[in-house]
Amino acid sequence: MAKDVRIRLYSNSTQFKSEMSSVARQMKLVKSEFEAARTSIKNWGNELKQAEARSQFLNRQIDLQKKRFLYLRKHTKIQSQKKAKMRRKLKI
Repeated sequence: MAKDVRIRLYSNSTQFKSEMSSVARQMKLVKSEFEAARTSIKNWGNELKQAEARSQFLNRQIDLQKKRFLYLRKHTKIQSQKKAKMRRKLKI
């Protein structure tokens, strides 16, 4: 009976060590997956911030181009009115 207990304890301890090793490997795997996910989220967050900044930059450029177009149109209108006025004066 004593031999039986020792054999069971030994086999149980071997099985225990094997299971603990398996759990340790799984924990390492989970940790590495977590780190990969965390890095991915960081990169995605940075990419999101970069995309937002790029979007704001492009929107500002569009607004400035609209203002530029309005100024050019206004200036062109003023210049054409001045030329028309000069032509009328020259014809008279």
